Amino acid sequence: MAIIKCPECNHEVSDQARSCPFCGVDIAGNILLCPDCGKILLKTARVCPNCQCNLSSVRPVPSPVVDDRPQPERRQPRRPRIKEKKEGGKGLWVIFSLVFIVLMGVGGYYYLKQRQHTQAMEAAYAALTENYDIDAHSQFLKDYPASPYGQAIAEKMDELRSVEKEWTAVALADSKEKYENFLKQHPKSFFTQTCTAKLDSIDWVEASTENTQESYQRYLSLHKQGKYAKLAAQTKAELDKLAVSSNEKAIVRSVIYRYFDAVSAHDNETLQTIASERMRGEAQGLMGAAGSTHYTIVTAIGVTKAPSSVQDVYNFVAKFKVEKRTMAGGATNVELYNGSSVITPDNRVVALRLTPAESVEGY
Repeated sequence: MAIIKCPECNHEVSDQARSCPFCGVDIAGNILLCPDCGKILLKTARVCPNCQCNLSSVRPVPSPVVDDRPQPERRQPRRPRIKEKKEGGKGLWVIFSLVFIVLMGVGGYYYLKQRQHTQAMEAAYAALTENYDIDAHSQFLKDYPASPYGQAIAEKMDELRSVEKEWTAVALADSKEKYENFLKQHPKSFFTQTCTAKLDSIDWVEASTENTQESYQRYLSLHKQGKYAKLAAQTKAELDKLAVSSNEKAIVRSVIYRYFDAVSAHDNETLQTIASERMRGEAQGLMGAAGSTHYTIVTAIGVTKAPSSVQDVYNFVAKFKVEKRTMAGGATNVELYNGSSVITPDNRVVALRLTPAESVEGY
């Protein structure tokens, strides 16, 4: 089969077509081919209009054999039908999915915010357990007006207002007894710290006024972490250094008794062991004639400590009254003196001062 141009209308047509579909002229068996120029002409042409070739001896192009018998219909194999998805349904599914995701996101966000709010509320309420500030409770009610703890908070605020009223009366009274009673009744309140500070100050004034080891120890036992605890401990330590034990008092008293006994007896050997060189010289001036002068301690001997010229070394100071009896020409003369003596830690008399006294009383 070849495509030719219709010799009548010049449109392209199959050379096996029965007729031209454009002009209707017969084609099959009704055309011939010019042997010189190859132009397609109707078989009725005698001369080629293109090349003037004589066509009387040219035979027409044979018509193809056409089987006019009816041909059996060929059936195309059945293809499985593919169910086409409707574009509209797919779009709705996408929209539904997006809406679902958005709703889940919004719901999750609000759930998270609500959970955080609840956790914050629980933490704030727990913090109020040991909080006695009315303003803090009031702020809780403002922050969480729908809290299930609203009633409990309101009741506690009433109690706190009552305690505040009591404290105002105690503060105006400003007495140790009132402060102590308030702490017993309200060991935990908004005013506990202030009340404790007040008692701390009062007890410190008492301790420092008394100024003894016992008073500072009493303050420390009541206020271990008090405002003046460090100063009290330091002062007590200094007083401890000046404290004289019973044994030390006994030794010092013995030295004083032995000193005056040695002076009365002109016992230079004893003076050599208990008195400094200077004091042995002064003792000679106190002796008088042998057997004529006698010294007697007539009061208790008070013993204290005093810092020496050497750091952290303390001497003992003995205070007493001593009677001097002098016998001359059968007569006895009695004189009374206030005595003050310094004794070193190695139990030696290094200083002695005697001043006239009017009587034993008042010493």
